[in-house]
Amino acid sequence: MGQASLCVAMRREQVLGTLVGVRRPMRLADGRVVAATYVCDLKVASGGLRGRVLLGLGRALEAVWREAGGGPGYGVVMQGTAQAPNAYTGRGLLPGFTSVADLVIFRLPVQGVETLDEEVRVVDLAEAQRGFTELTVSGIVPIGGTPSNRSSMNPVPLVLGDPVRASGVVEDTRLGKRLVVSGGQEMKAAHLSHFAFRSAGDGARLIRAALSESDRCGFPSLFVCVPAARADALQKCLADLKPTVAPAAVYAHDAGMNGGADWWVHSSEI
Repeated sequence: MGQASLCVAMRREQVLGTLVGVRRPMRLADGRVVAATYVCDLKVASGGLRGRVLLGLGRALEAVWREAGGGPGYGVVMQGTAQAPNAYTGRGLLPGFTSVADLVIFRLPVQGVETLDEEVRVVDLAEAQRGFTELTVSGIVPIGGTPSNRSSMNPVPLVLGDPVRASGVVEDTRLGKRLVVSGGQEMKAAHLSHFAFRSAGDGARLIRAALSESDRCGFPSLFVCVPAARADALQKCLADLKPTVAPAAVYAHDAGMNGGADWWVHSSEI
């Protein structure tokens, strides 16, 4: 995603907590591109030292953030997370974060989805990224990053139509992170990053093509993230696939990033 700083709190040889800040470009709704810090992967072990560990991690990341020039920051949390960022920022740890946007993440099964859509084309990554940029011109978008650095499969960039009416890149995160259920089995899934669309129908068509690619690569499901304001219409177009729907929220620092604009965040980067 960008230049990452991993802060690790340790006591002797035991890891007590982690916090990551990723420095990356972000395009704001007014078209300006600024350097932002993506705050993620906060994990703190339970126990009496929890508060001290959080304080140490926050101070360490804030020092790195300021050294890099400060500026905006953001993080994404799933609904149901025990503590949202506004509970542990702005208190001498990190700049204060507030809730600025809602997201919806779809998890779709890939079995039995066979799609041949003549308007969907496999293109190079640069073309898919250009389509994504054009389709999200009025939104707030974290940009940059290299999907091939985190994906075990060769990323498959897709676009619908000419001019482009939907875009996306089928990838996975297995080189960057792997999710393991309590029984020890890996929870494999593909992701549709760089996903944006003009109409819900166009978006659904591209998703169905992405499901076929995911199935071909042996993934049982596909994740995709959209702004909450666009989710209902898209869900109706995908109703026959019975998607699992999970809400999430963007928390951010810097008033210039507020204002009701859609946030377009890749599920592979949450």
